[in-house]
Amino acid sequence: GEIDYSQLEVIVQGWLTGDVNMRKDIVKGVDFHCKRLGYKLNEDYESVKQKAKDETNEFYPSYSVQRTGIKEFSFQRAYGAGAPAISEATGIDIDEIKQLIEDEKVMYPAIEKFNAGVAKAVGSSRIPTDDTIYTKAGPATIGRGEWFSPTGTRYTFRESEAPEFLVKRGTKVSFSPPDLKNYPIQGTGGEVVQMVLGKLFRHYIRNDRYGNRALLVNTVHDCVWFDYKKEVRDEVMNDAIRIMQAIPYFLKQTFDIDCGVLFRVDAECGPNMLELKHYHSEYYL
Repeated sequence: GEIDYSQLEVIVQGWLTGDVNMRKDIVKGVDFHCKRLGYKLNEDYESVKQKAKDETNEFYPSYSVQRTGIKEFSFQRAYGAGAPAISEATGIDIDEIKQLIEDEKVMYPAIEKFNAGVAKAVGSSRIPTDDTIYTKAGPATIGRGEWFSPTGTRYTFRESEAPEFLVKRGTKVSFSPPDLKNYPIQGTGGEVVQMVLGKLFRHYIRNDRYGNRALLVNTVHDCVWFDYKKEVRDEVMNDAIRIMQAIPYFLKQTFDIDCGVLFRVDAECGPNMLELKHYHSEYYL
């Protein structure tokens, strides 16, 4: 069986940025890729969702492809990529990418404010190191800065040669803008998965691995793999779904954090990794 978090990067963005619109959409279970596509096309969200996800809809082939492009845009944005890099990765025209970025600023304005806050924290905590690099503009001393996540995790950033547009302004070294945007989101998402793995492991130990009929197998990015005997499948899957979705309660209990979002999961099961089908559960949020 496999259980993975749905749109984990977006969920973490909603938590860390505190964006009111994004949090509302997360709680409502909005498909962010369809919403962005609807905004781009100036079409109603529900209409776009039906066209992009209902295989019987006559517009499905076209809208499904467009949604996939928007999905890749969303992931690239979460990774901190700029317009040129996203355009190269997705094949979408750079002017269209720039418009999608402007649309995002209108839909979820707190994202940009959060990114600016991270950059300010890292810049204000900057201290010089003993390292010197030789840039196109000459030798420069590397600095180090840091940002702390709500859980207290410290992220340390090191300067590198500044991008061309900053070099033209006389700046030799700088903190990487993509790293500043990417590390807090990806790092905190990874931290969430590690937290839940601890919860799952302790649950398995307390329950004697369901009478030695179930095992935690592996984790890949935002998903967890399970192996179990058929007779305990429903118990194993439903227990895991409840535990993995309980992250907000764990954050409140452990760190006194009100994250303001829901951590939904999707589960699949089957005889092997190639033949997985959606697992129906009454415990989905």
